[in-house]
Amino acid sequence: MIIFLSLLFSILYFLLIIWFSNTLNKSNDDNVDKIEEKLPFVSIIIAAHNEEKNIPTLLKNLKIQTYNKKLYEIIIIDDRSNDKTSQIIKNNLNENIKLIKIDETPIGWSNKKWALNEGIKLSKGQIIVQTDADCVPNKKWLETIVKAFSKENTGFVCGPSPLYSNNKIERIIQLENNAQDAFSAAGMMNNLTLSCTGRNMAFLKDIFIEIDGYDGIEHLKSGDDDLLLHKIKKNTNYKLKFLLKENASVYSYAPSSVNDFINQRLRFASKGLFYYSWKADFSLRLVLPLLFLTNFFISICIIKFAVSSHGLWLLPWLIKSTADFYFTYNYYTKLKQQWNIFDCIILSFIHPFYVVIFGGLGPLLNVKWK
Repeated sequence: MIIFLSLLFSILYFLLIIWFSNTLNKSNDDNVDKIEEKLPFVSIIIAAHNEEKNIPTLLKNLKIQTYNKKLYEIIIIDDRSNDKTSQIIKNNLNENIKLIKIDETPIGWSNKKWALNEGIKLSKGQIIVQTDADCVPNKKWLETIVKAFSKENTGFVCGPSPLYSNNKIERIIQLENNAQDAFSAAGMMNNLTLSCTGRNMAFLKDIFIEIDGYDGIEHLKSGDDDLLLHKIKKNTNYKLKFLLKENASVYSYAPSSVNDFINQRLRFASKGLFYYSWKADFSLRLVLPLLFLTNFFISICIIKFAVSSHGLWLLPWLIKSTADFYFTYNYYTKLKQQWNIFDCIILSFIHPFYVVIFGGLGPLLNVKWK
């Protein structure tokens, strides 16, 4: 029975991922760069908590954006920092860069959502662009993201959020991160609302006002990105777009320790049950059980193989891994990054256990936040 269920779910997973892979192959957003028309004023919103080490790099890269300097403002919200974050921002203040200080979060609000909400409230831009304080955007990032809104009825745009990697462990983490990005990208390209990342997203300010911002999700510590995406999908008819372009990328650093990585992934998984009580987009509520059950049965198969050495137990793993290798290779190729099959093999044995453990524990544990 276990082998039958494992094969069934691995085949269903295989079909989904091959479909997604073909979508990535066909995607072409090169024409976005050719749009020439009057561009809008934009507000870049960043919530920062104890980011004195990262803020200088972020500001440097925001200042060299190719988008017209007169057409964007940078609003950084210092969210209860007790380091030199505010002082560094003050040293860089000009007509484009503004600082908001948050000393206390109201009861019922998550810290980051309140900070972002205050920044959006004071923004002047037609388009809100969000990233994080520890990020490094491509110099054409803002221009590429904003031009995507020129297409008719586009209301939400996001892009790739790859990680820097300096060693083998960080390359594995980078691969896992990119696989999640690829999944979100292919889903959105197929009109399936799955997820996105707050490191690289933008939306029309009017939409934020129309859907009452974070109302209904303000209490959750996570979800300032993907739950907002789902609110826009549920309550408006605007188009959602993922830009699978190197120029639209925002880079970040891999978690600096295993502890940080575990906490980060548990935070991501903490709202898993909320998707169902809140009735997130049906595509996500359908895909999540498929992912969990596929990885659950493959985890059992890997253990069975380790005990018995019987090759049949590896067949579900082989089916899933073949699809994953093809999928991630296509994504890396689109972003002109170096794909490594040995990293994929290592992750393919770790990933099923990772999904089951984090997916199962995330909604149940009291996760540490900033």
